[in-house]
Amino acid sequence: MPPAGNTDDQPPGDGDGRDPAPPPGGVAESVVSAVVTEHFVLQSARGAATSEAGGRLSGLLATVSGALVAAGFIAGTPAAPAFFAVVIPFLVLLGLLTYRRLVEISVEDVLYVRAIQEIRRWYADSLPPGLPSSMAAPLAAPIWSLAATRTGGGLVPLLSTTASVVALVTAVLAGGGAALLAAAVTGDTATAAVAAAVVTLVAVGLFVRDQARRFTRALGR
Repeated sequence: MPPAGNTDDQPPGDGDGRDPAPPPGGVAESVVSAVVTEHFVLQSARGAATSEAGGRLSGLLATVSGALVAAGFIAGTPAAPAFFAVVIPFLVLLGLLTYRRLVEISVEDVLYVRAIQEIRRWYADSLPPGLPSSMAAPLAAPIWSLAATRTGGGLVPLLSTTASVVALVTAVLAGGGAALLAAAVTGDTATAAVAAAVVTLVAVGLFVRDQARRFTRALGR
């Protein structure tokens, strides 16, 4: 006679105090639900970060475009020097702040890709066989992140980031400001051109190296 509470017709976990048996795949439904939810949250975070990056870039470019239009109207007037003395430093500062945030977003994006890839590996290892091969396919990180983490390509791929676009615009603005200052001080066009080129190239180099340093530090490589 079978013991009470554990008859042949009663499955384990329905009245004997033991947990229900896991589903056929060997993974509890609550775990699967949690992992899928985390996957969705990471994908949503990537989308939000991408939207923020686009918005910040558009805002900066719109501000620079407006300033250039205003400069075209005011150039040649007595108020032009004061206008450029105020507007160019403001635009450079705005570019620096935008650049800083865009680098942070790029780092966050790589971290999101890493976390999503771990979940995809878990899918491939835990779910039943016969799934599409895309479930186990690696989710590649952006190519510029490989350069930033010293896994290939040097520093050149960093020039393709959104932050690098802002860095280039900011460097050109800084170079233009240096040219105007040099022209006002020396009155020599050639000196102004050299000052613009030097400041622009140095600024671009500093921006690229700063991106590589930030990626290396944040991603631990």
